[in-house]
Amino acid sequence: AAMSTHRVEYIATRPGAVRTETDVDLRLARQTRELGLAGYLDRRPGAVSAGGTALFDQSGPVALADARRSLASGDGAVLCTVLSVRREDAEALGLTDKESWERLVRREWPQAFASMTGTAESDVRYVAAMHVKDVSLHVHVLSWSGSERPWDSLIDRHRMERARRRLTDAALEPELRRVSAERTLSRDRAVGLVREMDSARLEE
Repeated sequence: AAMSTHRVEYIATRPGAVRTETDVDLRLARQTRELGLAGYLDRRPGAVSAGGTALFDQSGPVALADARRSLASGDGAVLCTVLSVRREDAEALGLTDKESWERLVRREWPQAFASMTGTAESDVRYVAAMHVKDVSLHVHVLSWSGSERPWDSLIDRHRMERARRRLTDAALEPELRRVSAERTLSRDRAVGLVREMDSARLEE
């Protein structure tokens, strides 16, 4: 637990951590406040802060002190993961800012962690932070199980590889759609040119 709480401070405060709160962060924070205690318990642990934190989870921004408490209270293992793309690939993948990374992590990470560890997706807990470096954009994710019998074992390498492939496919999806659209357009142009050539021959 001590190492995990030190790690969360590292990812929250190191140079390059993006502290900007996105529109989605603020909306989730507002909804959580409006839902009160029941809404808080129904979502993920970690009180929502409006104080410019780099940390986020499934429900919005997370204050460092709350992330530390959540990590320290867990009895199971904590998985430390880095999801990274090169700067030159970020635009094509649509991962250029904090909001796009939040969207990817919130959509894909609970299922990825669940599939790797055998944890029920509803029991997946995580806190993450986006970092910007000269050569890459990346997100550190600290994940654990909120179950009464938490995950605390080695991850099967086949499960880990399946989860990695799924995450890669999800990140590549926007670029694959663009390439597919370009191929379709090129094919339609080629078919149109062939038809024009055939029409010209018939006219001769």
